[in-house]
Order: sequence, then C-alpha cells, then structure tokens
Amino acid sequence: MSRSVSLAFRVLCLLLVVCAIPAAAFAAGSATTTSATTTIKIGSVDSLTGLVSFCGASELRGIQLAIKQANAGKVLGKNTTISLTSLDDGSSPTQGLAAYRTLVGQKPAAIIGSCLSSVDQAVAPLTNNDKIPVVFPQGGGPTLCVPQTNPYVYCGAVFQGTVGPRSVAILAKRGVKSISVIYASDNPTIALVWQIMKASLAAKKINVVDEFPVSSTTSDFSSFIAQIKKHNPGAVGLFLIGGQNISGVTQLRQAGITIPVLGAASMSVANFIPQSGAAANGSLFATTFDPRMKYPSSTAFASAFQTAYGVTADFPAASGYDSARMVIEALITKQKRKVSLTKALNITRKTKGAEGPLTRKNHSTYGPGVVIEVINQQATVAG
Repeated sequence: MSRSVSLAFRVLCLLLVVCAIPAAAFAAGSATTTSATTTIKIGSVDSLTGLVSFCGASELRGIQLAIKQANAGKVLGKNTTISLTSLDDGSSPTQGLAAYRTLVGQKPAAIIGSCLSSVDQAVAPLTNNDKIPVVFPQGGGPTLCVPQTNPYVYCGAVFQGTVGPRSVAILAKRGVKSISVIYASDNPTIALVWQIMKASLAAKKINVVDEFPVSSTTSDFSSFIAQIKKHNPGAVGLFLIGGQNISGVTQLRQAGITIPVLGAASMSVANFIPQSGAAANGSLFATTFDPRMKYPSSTAFASAFQTAYGVTADFPAASGYDSARMVIEALITKQKRKVSLTKALNITRKTKGAEGPLTRKNHSTYGPGVVIEVINQQATVAG
C-alpha cells in the first residue's frame, strides 16, 4: 500500500473514533461542484420490495452507514462529500435493469448492485458499454467479477461460496456420512454455492443421497421431506433464500427430522432464528459476517450499525457496507494518485471491514468467514 494511502488510513481512523469504527483505507467519476463544495454521486440498486426485500433493506443500511462515516470523517477533503441515490429493483431483473439504466443516466461515479443475483447477472453485460464501475455486494461471485470479460464489474464483499466449505468440514469431523439436499436452483448465487458445497461434500466423502432442485418461490417441501425420511441421511442441506429457510427447517422438524441442517449464508439474516424458533436448533451454516465475529473491525461495525439503526447487523448489511467501502477506498486512491476510478479499484489492497480482514484482488474480495450453529435458539460460533 502506498504511503499516501497509509496516511489516509491513519487520518481516517482518528476522524472516525467518535463513530466507534476503525476505518481501513476508505478509498471520481461524476461530481457536482459549487464554489464551496463538491458532491460525488454514487448509485445503488436494492431489493427494497418483493421476494428478497429482507436482504435489500439491510444491504442499503450498510451502504448508507459507510457513506455517512466517510462524510463525517471528510475522507475526501473538507469540501467534498458523497451522495447516494438508491432505486428499488422490486426483486425483479426487469425492474432492476430499469433502475440501473436510470442511474446510468444520472452519471454517477459508481453503482452498487443488488443482493439478488438474477438482477446482477442482467446488469453485468451492460457495464462494458456504459463504462461505469459496478460493485456487487453478494450476487456477483466468481462468474461475474472477472476482469477479462467484465472489466467494470467488481465484487465488494466476500462471496459466500468461498467460506461455505468450512461448515462441511465440521459436519465431516462430527461423523456425518450422508446428506439430502434441497436447493433453489433458479437463484444463480445459490446454484453456484450448491455446486461448490457439492464438491466439498465429495472431498469429505459425505454422500449426497438426494438432490432436490426447487424454485425460489417454493414454500411446501413436504414431498421432498417424505423422500428424505425414507432415505434416513445423516444431515439435510437447505440451500434456499429468505423465508424458504424458515419454512424448510420448520417443516423438517414438524416431520420429526431432528438431524443437523446444513445451510447457506442466507440463514444468517436477522429474522431466521426468531421466526424459526426451536426449529432452527441444529442448523449449521457458514457466512461472511456475524456479529459474534471477534475481528475488531467486525465488532466495531456491529456496534455502529446497532447504534445507527437500533437493530442487529446481519450479513447483507455487512456486504453492503464493505461494498460501499470498496468504492470509497478507491475514491481516496483516485484522489491521491491522480488515476481513474477503475484503475484505483483494480489495485490489490488489504483492508479491514465489517467482514473482518479483507483482501481486494482481481476484482474480488476475500475474507475469513465464520461458521454459525444454532443451539437453544441462539447463534453460536461453531468450531
């Protein structure tokens, strides 16, 4: 990291002590300038209504918190601020594309993408023509954040598939030999996560005895559960989205299935345990963020989020926060080194965010993740 960026680290840390969040190198494109101030515009497309509104609302709060802290710390100078325009994608690729095109027309410095992967997949091919950097919090993953094919697309948060195998390792250590799986095959992120987890299960010699692809809107799993009961596996995998996880574990427990449930990071949203109740017990899932993570930057983010909104931060909030920070870090670098924002985004750097110690490299973000197990309706860090 350059000396100038290191200086930005130290200055920002001092400025944000009052926010109780240690700011790693918060790092323009279009800017509105008056005689006294400059405003750098950032856009975001968020799923604020529809199927995954639980995710979009939390993600937006994380984005807003990062920008609020950056402006409070005057990280781009005392006369430069960042503004945010957020548009709802309605949990729909069609509406998401319309929102993206509206934002492009406003000529922002960068756009932060949706937590719904089908929206991000629809947006990504347009970025080469629009030439505005787009940072995906969750839905991008290794298939979209590829500099050779999508040079304007970045993954600003840790992809959940990179941490998922940690939970498989724990199952194997506990002697699980077989598993039946239900997964939302029409959700690109979940489908990719399942393929990664399937390979990990094979590597750990855990046999997949059932594999049931379902729609993201499926809510009745009784026919699949009947088959699972017949085959009597050692665990059940639920790789679903939103309320499906709640329905899935509830129906499993109602059917008398008490074996461990292996899940995806979507189980780490704030409402999973409260709404699932005792049915959530025995669930095990790897996630990119949890408030119980012990990294100083993670605990500071969790505290700041709680103070700002009065609710507990979850993994969509952390994804939004770290994606916004990726843009802000790059804006600082752009200003210091006099380079384009895309060049600033392409610089490999180590930083600290909500998801812990992070490495930004080759358009992606890498971090440690954590495995959570639900015991007595409480989330605990699994070892």
